[in-house]
Amino acid sequence: MKVLYVGLAGSPCGGTRILAEHLNRLSDRGHDCELMLLIGNPIDWMPVRFKQSVARYTEGRALVPRYEHYDVVVATEINTWPMVATYSVFPNADRRKVFIQMVEHLFFKHDCNEWNKFRKWYDFLMILEPIVISEWLYDWVAPLSNTEPHIVPNGANTDMFYPDPMVITDDLRILIEGHGKNEAKDVADMSYRAAMWLRGLGVEFELWGFSQYPQPHEFDQYWRLPDQDTIRQIYSTCDILLKASKYEGRSCVEIEAMACGCAVNRAILTGDDDLKHGHNCLKTRYGNQSKFQSNLLAIVQDKVVMDTLKENGLAYVREHLNWDNIVPLLEKALIA
Repeated sequence: MKVLYVGLAGSPCGGTRILAEHLNRLSDRGHDCELMLLIGNPIDWMPVRFKQSVARYTEGRALVPRYEHYDVVVATEINTWPMVATYSVFPNADRRKVFIQMVEHLFFKHDCNEWNKFRKWYDFLMILEPIVISEWLYDWVAPLSNTEPHIVPNGANTDMFYPDPMVITDDLRILIEGHGKNEAKDVADMSYRAAMWLRGLGVEFELWGFSQYPQPHEFDQYWRLPDQDTIRQIYSTCDILLKASKYEGRSCVEIEAMACGCAVNRAILTGDDDLKHGHNCLKTRYGNQSKFQSNLLAIVQDKVVMDTLKENGLAYVREHLNWDNIVPLLEKALIA
């Protein structure tokens, strides 16, 4: 099968990682795979085993290999949907799909220009056949589409994420990942507030953080755009991940942390398919600061709770999120 994914850019983020995992594993199974990016920056921060190309532009329009045959062309970020839906751009594509990892207008304030534009672009679901990563995305997309969406959950790359601590000590370390720079994320800064609350109780710990942005608060250690080996070691060295956001397409950072043996304390509204409260994490609704903090204290005060979350998180990833079991679902969705 000749497969083309159309992406926006190859910059480090969870969504791009999943695209690379798809194409790597499809390539391993003998498919001819390519990722075409619209604004450059090919993926160079994780191993890739597929072709990458960058669209060339003239007079503001992307030049693509119009007459090359593809068995399937897959739109990804919502900015790629109009191109893939346009027959004249890919006239020899047998099938046109869209891989949906998020309801993307939720990144923006209600009724702003981007919010309205992206809401309108969901009309393209009458042309593009959707593949989604979670139950809530299925429920959102199905009424808007001409075809029933396929659910292909995210897997976890346990060759990349596994317990690998930088140091082994008895010191307590708490990790905050990410940023609050859009409406879907932790705009209330729940994670940092919870850490400072815990410190105010006299609990001693090191606070670590990383994201793609400059350091937003005071941390004991902070990394901006760490490489993949360092990310694994950060997860593995920390005891607890504090993660809060309004919306996620499906859990990603939390799963990586679980795969590295880190306990997860989560606040979220929607996108928690893999988060099982009391089993592989402690979880509360986004905005419930007091419960988020009490869950953190429960993990800190009871080693049995912490160790159980760590053990169950590792087991959940290994039992439920094996890419070898997921890729056949992806192949079926692409062929359908």
